[in-house]
Amino acid sequence: MAESMTGYGRGEKTIDGCRFLIEIKSVNNRFGDVQVRSPRVLMFLESKIKDRIIKQLVRGKIDVFITMEDQRADGADVSLNQSLSLAYSKAISEISSITGREDSATAQAIARFPEVITPL
Repeated sequence: MAESMTGYGRGEKTIDGCRFLIEIKSVNNRFGDVQVRSPRVLMFLESKIKDRIIKQLVRGKIDVFITMEDQRADGADVSLNQSLSLAYSKAISEISSITGREDSATAQAIARFPEVITPL
């Protein structure tokens, strides 16, 4: 079990052409508070990461930062969620008609909404 509640650690590993960088920062706190910040595609692991850390560190404020970088040559593919992009477009048009404001949403603006375009 760890003796100190204050510290910083960093590690990286490449798996199947994806580089993962994990940084953990902890500061003194009388409770066990774990915050995980990771790419959306890794969010399903958040509870497992928290459980594993709290078993080792018991208390303190712990921040976990996970960065993922696809280094594969074919990693430039993206997926378009057509139904979601249409739903966003329709919602923007409805907002425009309700408020009487100009509908100036471009395709580029809609593409920036969450989950419209996701990397593969």
